[in-house]
Amino acid sequence: MVSLVKRSFDIIFSFSLLLIFWPFMLIIFFSVVIFSGWPAIYKAKRIGKGGRQFTIFKFRTMINESKRGKFGLSDEDYVTPIGKILRKTHFDETLQLFNVLMGDMTLIGPRAMDLERFKYLYAKNNDWKKIMKSIPGITGINQLCKYHPKTSKRILKSLKLKKRNRLFLDDYYIHNRSFILDLKIALWTFIYLTETFEGVVISYSKQFFYSLILIIFKH
Repeated sequence: MVSLVKRSFDIIFSFSLLLIFWPFMLIIFFSVVIFSGWPAIYKAKRIGKGGRQFTIFKFRTMINESKRGKFGLSDEDYVTPIGKILRKTHFDETLQLFNVLMGDMTLIGPRAMDLERFKYLYAKNNDWKKIMKSIPGITGINQLCKYHPKTSKRILKSLKLKKRNRLFLDDYYIHNRSFILDLKIALWTFIYLTETFEGVVISYSKQFFYSLILIIFKH
């Protein structure tokens, strides 16, 4: 019954968000194509419930592999200018709403496992196999604690937790999930995204006005 209610909520809420965000998603799609080239969508293999593989969708934020140098650099070195904005605002992850509608993901749940990392690391640890009993989510305790120290501190304090490693946080969610906990995570996600978006707007506004001042004084 609980799973049915959660699934129904996932479908209704994801579809509603897609109706709201589709104009922005269309702008993002063409912006990536214009400024970064084709393809605009990044696909990657993830491990879902029961160890089943699925394809996760995101807007591409890095340059194509064919255009990368031969020398190994960190992933951040390959992020495109528009990709930096998409990553900071998490708009690159809006396509995962389609994964939710397809049943591969849920809105709130453990973090999805990378296929290659799972093959070489997680598959050898029985504790990680427990995480596969749940459908991975777009957002969750783990995901929020990963991105922002302030958000992480807020969540850990509220839940009275001291550890913040991935296995512990995903395991905590699975054993304590409830409507109230999901509601808290949804609220924390909203606060985090609001604060992040405000930060990005302020940051780029400062850069714009600073550049404008330099241009004015040059003339």
